[in-house]
Amino acid sequence: MSWQNWAEQLCQAPEQAVNDLLRGAADVSPFERIQPYEFLLAILPRDSRHIAGSLLGEPTGLPDETTADLPASLDAGLAAWLTTQRQTALPQPRKLSAYAAQVCEALQWPLYFRLPQTQEALKSERASWLQWLAKLTLSAYRDPEFDYWQVLAVQQGDDDLQFFWQSFVVEAGRLRSLRYLHLGLLALARLPLSEQDSLRNLRLQVQALINRYQRRKSWGTPAQQELAQSLRAVMARNPSLSTDRYRGFLLELLTPLGEDKALSILSLVGFSAQARAATPAKKAYRLEPPALASVADQAVRDVKQSRNLNHAWDTIRSLLADHEAYLHQSGDGFHFVRALDKCARAFLNKYPLREPEIQGRMMQWIHLAVQIDADNPRLWMLWELALRQAGQPQRAQWVLWEMPRRFPEHLPCRVELARLLAASANADDRTQARRLLQQVLQLDPDNLHAYATLAQLAIRDQDWTAALDYAQRGLRIEPSDGHCALLLATAYARRHQADDLPAAIEHLQGFVQKYPGNPNAEGYLQKLLHRRQLAEQGQWIDFEDDAEPAPEPQAATTENEAAWQAFAESVQHWVSAKSAGNGADQALVGDRVLPLPQALRLAVLNGLWDDAVLANCDDNLQREFPLEIRLWRYLQTLQADASAARREQAKQAMQAWLDAERQSAEKDESWRTYLAKRWEALKADDPAASAVGADWLKDLLDRYQPLPAPLMG
Repeated sequence: MSWQNWAEQLCQAPEQAVNDLLRGAADVSPFERIQPYEFLLAILPRDSRHIAGSLLGEPTGLPDETTADLPASLDAGLAAWLTTQRQTALPQPRKLSAYAAQVCEALQWPLYFRLPQTQEALKSERASWLQWLAKLTLSAYRDPEFDYWQVLAVQQGDDDLQFFWQSFVVEAGRLRSLRYLHLGLLALARLPLSEQDSLRNLRLQVQALINRYQRRKSWGTPAQQELAQSLRAVMARNPSLSTDRYRGFLLELLTPLGEDKALSILSLVGFSAQARAATPAKKAYRLEPPALASVADQAVRDVKQSRNLNHAWDTIRSLLADHEAYLHQSGDGFHFVRALDKCARAFLNKYPLREPEIQGRMMQWIHLAVQIDADNPRLWMLWELALRQAGQPQRAQWVLWEMPRRFPEHLPCRVELARLLAASANADDRTQARRLLQQVLQLDPDNLHAYATLAQLAIRDQDWTAALDYAQRGLRIEPSDGHCALLLATAYARRHQADDLPAAIEHLQGFVQKYPGNPNAEGYLQKLLHRRQLAEQGQWIDFEDDAEPAPEPQAATTENEAAWQAFAESVQHWVSAKSAGNGADQALVGDRVLPLPQALRLAVLNGLWDDAVLANCDDNLQREFPLEIRLWRYLQTLQADASAARREQAKQAMQAWLDAERQSAEKDESWRTYLAKRWEALKADDPAASAVGADWLKDLLDRYQPLPAPLMG
């Protein structure tokens, strides 16, 4: 057989034989039509595999002429090939995709076979492999621990590792690399797959694909076709279930998408409508959430009524632990995230997080939730709250600073950060607070909390005119707001001009009569009345007693953890660049940045507006970033050499997408407002429109930063 000639070459020149096989240049008849790893499954002895049993999808009719010397030669050749590739310059950009495909194929071999020399080579110089893989955009998007060589020694015997690989698949899907996704699915299924793999592995694989589909469902039919194709691949690799059992199993997992959509996807997979209707979903494959939402609501009420920390902790601990277990078993994080958001927020709003055991467990849950749903700003605010309650205000402030970069449309994070900065003794911090609040008012001119915080800043700076103006604006927005009413009375009382004290009393009396039941307003009114009585009696009183004390400078805390140091440096660099007014002119850094945002960011910074920027990005990758791509193409037309017709076409494409986004019920109102404000500023007939648009595009691309390193600890 021709493949034996290649086997002889492998024994004599291992590296060259491996190179030929990966490039498709090896004569391996009669196995020319299968993948290299499938060819190796056919010729290598079973005792060289991690699992000696028959593997799913393994070629039939294995030859008997195999030799035990081949695994050792393959090990030596693969280790040498990988090392050589790492030390050699990368090929030309047009050949990089094929080259990356070869690397993906090579990195799958240690998942099937015992290749100790290759494993040792990959583990010995971790930093060098990271740098090389980053150039190929092969390292995972979010988490540095989700790198290829982690699968080499993994034996997934517990649920924690199962969920680890389910997360790998989710993140791999963000890269839009089919090979990368398949590698993650293989790792998830306790590579290599065998007939003894449990239903739990299969469930996690399918749930990961469904989660990816939910992120892409706006694509419509192509997203369903992609899901169906991936489900067929899972079925081909896992033939342990019969057709009828597969139908019931998939229908159970697809039903949450909607009955019609589930049936449509099943038809694309290949199940006939008649057979599908005849076989209902089997209860044996059903995993039920540990508790309904009402149970979490009751736990929240119990926490609010609890009298001590231990009682409150016992109330939520078992509930959250059960939800976490369900998450690991099913791959569905919705119930865990919802329960944590309710229970943890109620707990942290009432109790400090100083007990080491409670603090460690709570932080672990919050980190897990943010990893699962990194696009949910409520979870980031929950993380910030936990850090503050744990006595780590500096870290909490870093998290708040990260949020405007990751969620440019989210206003509560800016207001909360401004409140913290407003209480600082540092003048630069207070300047930053004003800048943040002005950004809030640009997007939401009726933001009550922004006016209240600006009034507080003005009172602290003794700018009485501004303080009165901001407080009055807040009351015009919400006349029953006790905070703004108190700030208005405070500004009058502390200004000490003629008729200021009567004005403060008159205002506060009117507010208390109209909106009774506010203890702060009523208490301050009694204080002002007492002051007027003493003044009428001619008694000298130092009326500065009620003024807020000047904030005391706080000693800067030294951060000792490397992960937090790296996060802080990233945040501080971004804040400094934004404060300087250059729009954070730096490239997206790190080996976990998505390739398309990185390419667009570099192009904007370097003023490159030609089509070659997107030439190496396929259509699927571009569809993943619809807003950024449309904005990029519109900004292209604002250059001097663009025709008016092309500019109008790009403008209409941008407007059509924004109209669809505005009508989408799934989008938050703040996001729609943010888009409308930025687009109106860009559409204006202004010579600076190109610069305004470039700044907006950079802000959008900043959202694709990798998750902070502290989350991965």
